[in-house]
Amino acid sequence: MVRVTDEDLALIHPLKRDPETGEPYLQLAPPYAHIVLTPQRLSDVPAVVENLNDPRIHKNLIGPPLPYFHGDAVDWLTSGRTDSEYALARIRAGKPFVEAVVTRAIRDISNSSIAEAKLIGDCCIDRHGFDDILDADLSERLDKENAAKATGDPTITWSVGDWIDPAHQGQGIMTAVIATLIREWCIPKMNTRIIFASAFMGNRASVRVFEKNGFRNLPDAPDVLQLPDAKGGGRMGLHRLEWRLEEQAREE
Repeated sequence: MVRVTDEDLALIHPLKRDPETGEPYLQLAPPYAHIVLTPQRLSDVPAVVENLNDPRIHKNLIGPPLPYFHGDAVDWLTSGRTDSEYALARIRAGKPFVEAVVTRAIRDISNSSIAEAKLIGDCCIDRHGFDDILDADLSERLDKENAAKATGDPTITWSVGDWIDPAHQGQGIMTAVIATLIREWCIPKMNTRIIFASAFMGNRASVRVFEKNGFRNLPDAPDVLQLPDAKGGGRMGLHRLEWRLEEQAREE
């Protein structure tokens, strides 16, 4: 489990510290105060395996393998925890910006403590890989250029990856999670100014989540992805959206 000390609190604001475990967390504002965001935990393996093998979730995800095994979850959660620890280390070292969302694991504390709350979803905001572009050479060039930019560069293009378990879908939770992370962490701690988002063609529910957060629609990318055989094979298009801080500021 990722832990912080009381001395860290001024540095990691607005994150708080669970006094029971020392784990940092970010609590959503009402009416979603029963939702908290924490770093990923290895104890989340069973929930991750269950959810990422659920067709109601994996049908809308690009990256995770299918079937999704215990070892896949261990590797993914270990990588996420490492990213969180590295971001916290940069903050403690006085660095102005970090590369990762420290608290990406979504938990419902309606009937439990933070320490015992089961994972119900995940929201990651990291550097965009430009896999929405069919021209392979252009996609690779843009990916390399984006990856080469220094931490905190305001021209970095970020991208959102998220999922939430079916029992918690349709309640506005992910909309609130994305809004909270952008406002409370990505802008002040990552110097985020540009965020890309995508959804499989026909997944209007995900598109609406982004639209509610100020993302504007870009032209769709038909047949840009090759689906693996485990997900039906064939080509799949993407709905594409973009969020820019300067546009949000003008609208306010």
